[in-house]
Amino acid sequence: MHKILTPLISANEDIAKIVKINIKENNFYKKEKLICVLETSKSSVDVNLEKDGYVYLLFKEGDEVK
Repeated sequence: MHKILTPLISANEDIAKIVKINIKENNFYKKEKLICVLETSKSSVDVNLEKDGYVYLLFKEGDEVK
């Protein structure tokens, strides 16, 4: 299993909100597929897959991740 970590968006903020999830759970996706969009009070970031594989989600849209 390969974990996808939340990227550090800002040195002053350690929590980001999941604004949009662009994939369906338990499906196979290729490397570089856009998984979700994270947002802080100052910016937003796209999160892409680093490897080919199946994706299992631990969070849903609207959740805040550290």
